[in-house]
Amino acid sequence: TDGVHEHELEEKIILGKYWGDWSAAFNVKVEQEWERESGETEKEGVLEFTGGLAYSLSPQWSIGLEGRNHREYPGNFEFADEEHSAWFLGPNLHFASSSWWATLTVLPQISGDGEGEEDGLQLEEHEKVEVRLLTGLLF
Repeated sequence: TDGVHEHELEEKIILGKYWGDWSAAFNVKVEQEWERESGETEKEGVLEFTGGLAYSLSPQWSIGLEGRNHREYPGNFEFADEEHSAWFLGPNLHFASSSWWATLTVLPQISGDGEGEEDGLQLEEHEKVEVRLLTGLLF
C-alpha cells in the first residue's frame, strides 16, 4: 500500500532577554510540510510567532503570560494566500531545577479566521484551548 508519508523541515529563531526578576522571549518558526498520499504530494507552509513575559517568584518558579499566532499557507512555501490564522493568549507556569525544567501553558484561542472560522475562532485546525507542557534536560 502507498499510505500517507509526511516530511517537515522546521527553522526557528529564539530570542530571550532578562531584566532582574523579569524575562522576555520571542520565537519565530518557519515550517515546510510535504504530505504524499495516493501518489500525490501536497505542500504547506507554516509561520508561527510566540512571545512571552515572565516574573520570577523564586530561583525555581516563575509565572508569565504567553501569546502565540499560527498561520498556514497551502500549496506553496512563498507564504502567500493564507489559509487560516489563529491567535492564542494565556498564562504559563515554569519550574527549573539544576537538571531539568518544565513549562505548562494554557492558551485559549482569542481570535481566528479562514476556512473553519466559527464565532471569531479558527476551530477546523485548532482547539478553543491549547494546553502545552514543554520539558527539557540540562546537561
